[in-house]
Amino acid sequence: MPDTETEQAVIKTADDIIASDAFSDKLSDAIGKAIAAAMKPASDDKTNSEKLFAPSNQHAKPKIKSLLGATITAIYHGRNDPARSIEFAKARWGDGNEVQEHFTKALTSSTTGGAIEMVQTTVAAEVIEALRPASVVRSSGAQIVGNPTGTLQISRVATGAAISWVGEATATNATQQVIDTVTLTRKKGMIKVPVTKELILFSTPDSEQAIADDVVAGMAAGTDLAYISGAAGGDNPTGIRHQLDTANNLITATGVTAATVEADIASLMQAVRGANVPLTPEDGWFWMSSRSFTFLEKLRDANGNLIYPELRMETPRMMRYRVGFTNNISDADVSGGSPSTGDSTVYFGRGPSIMIADAQDMSLEVLENVAYTNSGGSIESGVDLDTLLVKAMLLTDIALRHTRAWAALEDVQWGA
Repeated sequence: MPDTETEQAVIKTADDIIASDAFSDKLSDAIGKAIAAAMKPASDDKTNSEKLFAPSNQHAKPKIKSLLGATITAIYHGRNDPARSIEFAKARWGDGNEVQEHFTKALTSSTTGGAIEMVQTTVAAEVIEALRPASVVRSSGAQIVGNPTGTLQISRVATGAAISWVGEATATNATQQVIDTVTLTRKKGMIKVPVTKELILFSTPDSEQAIADDVVAGMAAGTDLAYISGAAGGDNPTGIRHQLDTANNLITATGVTAATVEADIASLMQAVRGANVPLTPEDGWFWMSSRSFTFLEKLRDANGNLIYPELRMETPRMMRYRVGFTNNISDADVSGGSPSTGDSTVYFGRGPSIMIADAQDMSLEVLENVAYTNSGGSIESGVDLDTLLVKAMLLTDIALRHTRAWAALEDVQWGA
């Protein structure tokens, strides 16, 4: 029983509303609609399964965080067949996704042994973009040129015409230009990355990114190292270090004091400037190891002032020019100086004077139940380890437009 007059008044009001004609009419109308809906023929309504799988009731399709990683996943599930890969991509990421679009284009391209040739720029663009932060060579404004036949020859004026001053009615000798040729020949770089079947079979956007990171990191480190210091005459690209003119290749560091460092940097720059190489603050670059960079970054004068404060900027600079550092420049070179080990090299030059010729974009295969050589040189069994092999291949080469457009400072002991 209600205890107060207020509660009794509220109950009486509710009773009055329920007893009213308006309430009865609304209740009757609601009950009638419910009965009509229940008796409606099934053919006029969605089935329970249709309701269950309606877009509003489905889980959202996973997002593609890495086109490269998602493509590798689709290649595996499609057994290296473009059509099957398309169907998997549609089921995994929805119709019209980037991976599906890529494989649709791949259907019009050549295939080799069932492996999908990734010749479209969709995947290659991702790889190249990912290479740039890790690669000082590509990030320095190198010119990327096509090399569809695998061998590209470019004529170069080694010695230009010279002016002659003559008097009236006086003959003069002609000046002969000297023309040579720059040849870029495809060099095949290959990456093999073993991954577990579980990672591919139960992959999420995050695991796809992990697969892509493995491939990109290997491609970045390997190409950058070859572009800088690859030995001449091998299967690898001949690095810039071994393409330099002799005058620019024999500059030797003289010490580690602030004065000797400044003198050595001046000699390095003059080797390029003195060869009439057109330099601007944006296309001139220093390359060095992270050890050398750290040494210069904290180098101070006798009064405690930073000598190269611009190295601490978001875009590091030194002597107006841009600076890139990478651990692909060794700190363990051997020289005739003292000490004889622990040396490094510092490079300076014009970025656009570098030409990189990619004969084709990166190709990918996902191989199952194969044996492969691991990083230690031993043979591993994919069957025993239940792993897959992601194999990536890039055909590329590098050359300098002018051999004096870059110079190298050797026997650098900065920070040793």
